[in-house]
Amino acid sequence: GHRGILTLIQSNFVDDGGRGGYWERGWTTFEYCVSGLCKNPVHVLVMERFPEWRRQQLLELPADAFCALSGRELADKYADKTGTSNMHWADEGFLEEHKLTAAVPPMHPDNFAAMVASKTFSVDADRDAVVTLFGKVARETLANQLVGALSFIKWTAADASEIGASLSLCSRMKKLDLMNCEMDSACLVAFVSSLPPD
Repeated sequence: GHRGILTLIQSNFVDDGGRGGYWERGWTTFEYCVSGLCKNPVHVLVMERFPEWRRQQLLELPADAFCALSGRELADKYADKTGTSNMHWADEGFLEEHKLTAAVPPMHPDNFAAMVASKTFSVDADRDAVVTLFGKVARETLANQLVGALSFIKWTAADASEIGASLSLCSRMKKLDLMNCEMDSACLVAFVSSLPPD
């Protein structure tokens, strides 16, 4: 969940034992949602949603490229000619693909609890544990987030509503970056309607 780490979601594994695939399981849902709490969704890559050649490109990147993407000390080495981006390999095609394969926006704990109610667990008691753990992590993480980055995403109205609900927990946030996001009028209405009143 650290904002300085690139997350590759390998969600296309085969179901074993009748517990469902990645998107049907409770613990993997928890891991996926935690990964998107405080980082730009462009740093959470759902591999199965990219073309095969792009997946291969991502998997073959050298380790220092991932560090650069994650904003660590090698970022300058991979800066583009404008000096504003360390995503040297993330060409325009990648960014357009990513708009259509967006990761989950930061999720409010109440909405997470409702979503995970339908997921499968090997031990059913884990369901309550996951809800409690996510609530604790999400509230602490969002409460201490100073800058939010949600750029290069094509949001749905449901996504926009989720973002607005999550912002109610961001008591210290000073800036929200929505650069190059695509939002239609329905998204804007949903976003504004879900914002905290104060």
